[in-house]
Amino acid sequence: MKFTAPIMLLLFAFILVWCTASQDDNTAKTDKVTVQKEVLTEKQAAEYEAEKAGAQETQAQLEKTLGDTELPVLASGIFAGIASGHNAEGWITVKDNGDTVIIELGEDFVSDKGPDLFLILTQNQLLTGADPVQLDTSKILKIDPLVSLSGRQMYEVSKADFEANNYGVAIWCNQFNVVFGWAVFK
Repeated sequence: MKFTAPIMLLLFAFILVWCTASQDDNTAKTDKVTVQKEVLTEKQAAEYEAEKAGAQETQAQLEKTLGDTELPVLASGIFAGIASGHNAEGWITVKDNGDTVIIELGEDFVSDKGPDLFLILTQNQLLTGADPVQLDTSKILKIDPLVSLSGRQMYEVSKADFEANNYGVAIWCNQFNVVFGWAVFK
């Protein structure tokens, strides 16, 4: 009986250490999954970077072609963040350029970092506060990858596509189908 109390105490300490280690191991596994979830495969990253380089080239060409030309404004507004933990905000202006429209993100534009962010057009879809906010991808038209997470940027799209999508413009993570921000036009 003299040894029962120390053995019980030792057994209790062993169980306590084992449970704590097991919980830490589960947390580490969960963190690892979360970290992996935010990373593109090498192939996906290469494809995205190639698309982004094309978008940067297109933007440079638009800036060169348009210069300081004043185009008529079709719509203007702001981005409203949608998903918790992911946000995009700042001014957006849509300008008439004949058969195309120029979607211009303002100097104050800023988006949270994401692995595969695009500026998209989308037909009106029910956007709820659900996290993550996902869209019916059959109703999405990808314009281009975001050139930058902040600052002034210009994107060109056909006027027909813009009007067909009821002026639905969003910042969207292609990899995980999550809307970071939705343009609210005034």
